[in-house]
Amino acid sequence: MLSTYEQHLLASYLVNAASSLHHRDSEASELAEWVADKANRIAKGRNRRRFRRQWADEDHGEGMSAGKLRALQDTLRAALVATGKPRGDRATLRLRRLGRSLGLTRTDLAILELLLRYQTQPVIESLVDEVFGDRWRRAQALNLGGPAIPMLLGVTATTIDRRLRDDAPLVRSGLVSIDEDRDPTVVQSSPHTSRHRKGRVELDFTVPPRQRSHLASEYREKKASIRADSSARSARLARSPAMFRRSSGSDSRS
Repeated sequence: MLSTYEQHLLASYLVNAASSLHHRDSEASELAEWVADKANRIAKGRNRRRFRRQWADEDHGEGMSAGKLRALQDTLRAALVATGKPRGDRATLRLRRLGRSLGLTRTDLAILELLLRYQTQPVIESLVDEVFGDRWRRAQALNLGGPAIPMLLGVTATTIDRRLRDDAPLVRSGLVSIDEDRDPTVVQSSPHTSRHRKGRVELDFTVPPRQRSHLASEYREKKASIRADSSARSARLARSPAMFRRSSGSDSRS
């Protein structure tokens, strides 16, 4: 059973993915089939009936037309709007607190949340595996060489690669591990461990004191460096007009 927030999160993943696909992509047909099969998990009431009416009887084996893909995109956007703007659940609120303490970006948090939900929420695991898994049978569906993470989050592959480099906060802090096949996982043995409780995700994001102190110091130093650069630029700009006036005055006297 998905919570209200999880329904909103799932709908946002679906909208992002559908918006990123071309109707000839194999994932477009896979996505339409998944939507038809999981209509009761995606929408409620009229929207659920609309999902079934539009997609349950469709045969997507021969691929999608451009018109059908546009219709799917419209249906998914309507489902997303219907979820409103729910408050984050306990797991998300803990993620946000962690993000503030470690200086994580919104993209960092979105990546971390997707990895965690994939590991702990069967519906999201099903979406990722069934839509994106066939192409990457030798690796995880969320492999960094594949399209799943960028498409589901609505960002570029370059952005994902940059946020999951060895020197980026998610990997450097030990929250995420990238193996030699480029499969990302949340490190279960770290102090940021996710655990299951009656099918719901409960997260413990207690950063050890030494690591917390190091990361907080690093974050403060980075902010101070940015402020110093900004102040230096402002000072140079402030001096420029005066230097120009003095140069003009000496030219007129000569």
